[in-house]
Amino acid sequence: MIFTRFTSYSTPERTQTTSLSQGLRHHVQTGHNTAGLVEESELVATSSREWYIQRTRDRAFQNHYEDYGERFIYISATLEDVIDKIKSDVVHLASNKYSSFYNTSPDEKKAIQSLRNRDDIVIKPADKGSAVVIMDKANYIAEAVRQLSDERFYQKLDYDPTSKIITALQTIYNDGHIDEDTIGYLEPENAKPGRLYLLPKIHKVNNPGRPIVSANGHPTEKISEFVDFHLRSQVENLPSHIQDKTDYLRKMESMNPLPP
Repeated sequence: MIFTRFTSYSTPERTQTTSLSQGLRHHVQTGHNTAGLVEESELVATSSREWYIQRTRDRAFQNHYEDYGERFIYISATLEDVIDKIKSDVVHLASNKYSSFYNTSPDEKKAIQSLRNRDDIVIKPADKGSAVVIMDKANYIAEAVRQLSDERFYQKLDYDPTSKIITALQTIYNDGHIDEDTIGYLEPENAKPGRLYLLPKIHKVNNPGRPIVSANGHPTEKISEFVDFHLRSQVENLPSHIQDKTDYLRKMESMNPLPP
């Protein structure tokens, strides 16, 4: 579904709507990029393993280890079977000279390029559901400024806090609370500010944006990872903890009968 929130932007063309309806994560293949397919399959395998260990690292290390790059990653036999099957299919397709990897029509590619060339609109996924939202850039910026101006949640800094964070880490290290390897991991290098973006809430009046701050490369990014790692086992033991939708359904099924 395409949802428009604008004042000056006209209704999207049919080809633009068709292209956007495939989702913002749709990857356009432009021909026989066989080397790219094989390379991407390796990236999928790596990200799948890393995702798996993030979900199971507190329970899995006692079972089996494999040295994967510079990290010890728990390898699930089922996951490896799936990865091997994907790689096998990719190699088969890449070796077939008659295979075509075009997944977008010429008109759709032109539509995507025309949208990319516009600097007066912003395209984002909706906060809920699978809709793609087209907004006036001016409205998007105005909503971001409105939220950032709320001093209950945001504070404007006129300095780089990185040195202050490093000083605090050095104090913790000197007091003997963390070792040399830990501070070496936690100290930020080439840090950059967090990046704010908004996901429009099309189910609410005036479609306010849900603020999300990307902390990739932020001075406190690794500190957050460190805290999360050590708190995860405690949080998962709380009666109110729900890991994901599957966990929620499992708990609902165990509550028989359901409380009033």
